Amino acid sequence: MKKFTSIFWKVIGGVTILLCGYVTQTLACSCVAEPLSRAVSSADYIFLGTVLLRQDPPPDPSGVMSSMDPVYFHATVERTLKGELLSPAVVVTARESASCGYPFQRGTRYLIFGYRATGTAGGPSQAESTLSTTLCSQTTDKEVDRVAAQVETLLRGAPPMQDAIPD
Repeated sequence: MKKFTSIFWKVIGGVTILLCGYVTQTLACSCVAEPLSRAVSSADYIFLGTVLLRQDPPPDPSGVMSSMDPVYFHATVERTLKGELLSPAVVVTARESASCGYPFQRGTRYLIFGYRATGTAGGPSQAESTLSTTLCSQTTDKEVDRVAAQVETLLRGAPPMQDAIPD
């Protein structure tokens, strides 16, 4: 009986470890690298701007918050490369990078690839330009002027010098 109990707890421990590993993998954001040319053609908006502030909507009535909850970032629109935007633009993304939310930092300048926002209830006023983005977009704070020049080259119909966003 003692041997059976020992084996039973080893099996339960092994199954628990496997399930924990499985849950961790399914909850993480996973992005497929996409060429800059595809990101430019699929984006509704591309602009250079600086994040001014973060707006967190209140939790739901039960007080529950999720990594997938929307967070709104207000950003200046320094220069628009694609689409028409009012300044400040409001960029909505998931609260956490684990749910593919983009980790914007206040005061940082970005090249933002945005998409028409849907389901922005509880967010900012509709008088502002509202768009969405994710960690998987080509949004970057690295070498923004160089990447913006590549985007402009693509928008003119010429191939870019280098088809990758810097790490």
